[in-house]
Amino acid sequence: MPHGGNIDHLVIGPRRVCVIDAKHYRKAKVTKRSDTLMINGESAEHLIDGVRRQQAAVAQALSDHPRVADNVSPVLAFVGAKLGFADSIAHRGVWCSTVKGAVAYASWRLPVIGTAKFKLDDNDRREIAELLAAAFPPC
Repeated sequence: MPHGGNIDHLVIGPRRVCVIDAKHYRKAKVTKRSDTLMINGESAEHLIDGVRRQQAAVAQALSDHPRVADNVSPVLAFVGAKLGFADSIAHRGVWCSTVKGAVAYASWRLPVIGTAKFKLDDNDRREIAELLAAAFPPC
């Protein structure tokens, strides 16, 4: 990313572009308490802030495509952790789940914003992939 850090995964689904930040917390317990994301009883709000910065960078890279930029979704995908909530939750606009839940969210086909008829066809997805590959080259 322009100001440090990296993006783990970008997934271009039929209804959204997902910025997925994968977090490996072996046997840790991820919960939400008093509107705070917690890992083993400690605040993990910094993870939410980080993936939201990644979301903003991706949306900026897609600014010439405002409907797509408006549908960039931040996701935290926990690997090896035990979730103290159902398979997934939305917290401060960030989808928090297992890897399986993150994949399901990215591929979800229902509209993201209200009932807007927004859908990316294969050509749109290829064009977005090229834009994002130029903006965020692999490390």
